[in-house]
Amino acid sequence: MLFRSVEPYYNKVKDFGMEFEMVDGVVKYCGLSLFQTIKGAYAGNILASEEEKEEILASYVSLDQLAQIRQHIIETLQPVLKSIYSGPFGVDMMIASKDGQLELVSCIELNLRRTMGHVALELAKIAKPQRLMRVDFDGNRYHLRVLPGKEAVNES
Repeated sequence: MLFRSVEPYYNKVKDFGMEFEMVDGVVKYCGLSLFQTIKGAYAGNILASEEEKEEILASYVSLDQLAQIRQHIIETLQPVLKSIYSGPFGVDMMIASKDGQLELVSCIELNLRRTMGHVALELAKIAKPQRLMRVDFDGNRYHLRVLPGKEAVNES
């Protein structure tokens, strides 16, 4: 049987996500993940404090709206996952431009696993401010690097 998937095209402005953990049937919010892609593939995360990440996103979406979405995710997923899943998960989102207006797309993907966003949250606790966690492939293996700056080169 052949399965086909149809997804809407979004004029992406900014990728981000929210990271959570399900512990003893309760969803715990871990933090924001501001990540970058190059040609649709994961390229890295901004390592910054939660306040700095909120400040970056505030130019695209209100912090009240982010708080409402976070609470909605908790209220929706906690009863669904509490008896079938335990562990970390993330919800990928984006800011998109539609007809010249910015809009929040609040669920691109649900990842029931530890994500690179979780790794970035932990690294941000020990890294110098405003760093970029990158994953590079040298043709043989992947390398995790922490670089100065907060923007990826050739972001798309």
